[in-house]
Amino acid sequence: MIDIKVDNGGDKQMKPNWGMIGVLLIGIGFWTNVWFNGFWWSLFWLIMLSVVGGIWLKIKENRY
Repeated sequence: MIDIKVDNGGDKQMKPNWGMIGVLLIGIGFWTNVWFNGFWWSLFWLIMLSVVGGIWLKIKENRY
């Protein structure tokens, strides 16, 4: 989850992998929501948020 990169001087720098952290947080949030609200209700909201996010990305893509 944490990349170790070597720069030109040979020093190691640890940088977090934000993509992996985001996927883990979304997964934890989804399964916590399943635990408290039920699978179908959680799946419904996951699909609705995905559709809204997809439409938003499509609108932003065609702005220019």
